[in-house]
Amino acid sequence: MGRQTKMNKLTSPELIAQILPANTGLLKEFLDYLKGINRSSGTIDGYKNDLEIFLVWNATQNANKPFQKINKRDLVRYQSWLINDNENSPSRVRRLRSAISSLSNYVENIIADEDEDFAGFRSIVKKIEAPPLEKTREKTVWSEPEINDLLNRLVEQKQYEKACCIALAAFSGRRKSELMRYKVSFFD
Repeated sequence: MGRQTKMNKLTSPELIAQILPANTGLLKEFLDYLKGINRSSGTIDGYKNDLEIFLVWNATQNANKPFQKINKRDLVRYQSWLINDNENSPSRVRRLRSAISSLSNYVENIIADEDEDFAGFRSIVKKIEAPPLEKTREKTVWSEPEINDLLNRLVEQKQYEKACCIALAAFSGRRKSELMRYKVSFFD
């Protein structure tokens, strides 16, 4: 059976509209900062999504507190909400925590010295214990006959490039990240 991912729809335009304007402004400023230090658009989109989830939770479950007023108990409740109410995996929770930590570091290092609303702000995310990592999916491992069957079908359909990619992935011993490093000059 194929691997499955559970998708939780935790944000919507209506929910995002409920976020405290000061928090929305802080998020925009942080995303602009990430663009300014040349982070990839995929990284920026990931931060935006992850922080919107947190800010929507804050708006709907935590009295819409200004970001600088979020405390350790709030973060514990958020983490518990992610795990217990939404059944997020420990890896997902760690990713969401990381986004909050990055925003907190930005506030502490860039904003706190210049904005009296943030005076004395210190990042607290790392003081909250993260859930232990655990495997959430079984690895999908194809047998050699299954690979050969797929390769034969691709060749029959004259999809030679796909067959070549599958063969290289299956039989080269390279890691996933290394597969894109092949050069045409490697092959005669």
